[in-house]
Amino acid sequence: MAPCATWFAAACPAGALQINLSKSTPVTLKPGAMAYALPYEGSHIVVFLDRVQAVAVVRQRVLLAHVFVHEITHILEGVSRHSETGVMMAHWNSSDYRTMTLAPLPFAAVDVELIKRGLENREKTLANSKTAQDRNTEAAVYAK
Repeated sequence: MAPCATWFAAACPAGALQINLSKSTPVTLKPGAMAYALPYEGSHIVVFLDRVQAVAVVRQRVLLAHVFVHEITHILEGVSRHSETGVMMAHWNSSDYRTMTLAPLPFAAVDVELIKRGLENREKTLANSKTAQDRNTEAAVYAK
């Protein structure tokens, strides 16, 4: 499941992640958030790049990597929930920022389990979708 740039969205395979980077996020759009995902839809993520760049307490590429991991995890888990600790916390504090400069923030055990279940569900959904597409293609071929 490779990320797919939105300007190539028409060529994205089924189930591909589509990540948009916002460089001028309205202040009224999800105030305080650095990004959001649509876990129930299953493929769209928006990262507020301008807000990530505004956090000066940590190197931007380290923070951006954590934001990507956090949002991709929402998609993989297929739910909108946060953990008490680690990369899936709703909000990181200064201690978390210091920690992430030394090593990646960890996943809580429950997140690891939700990722596994989410990946299994995602595979089943994509397989069922592909089977339905194959049947429709076959029907279209025979209808000619």
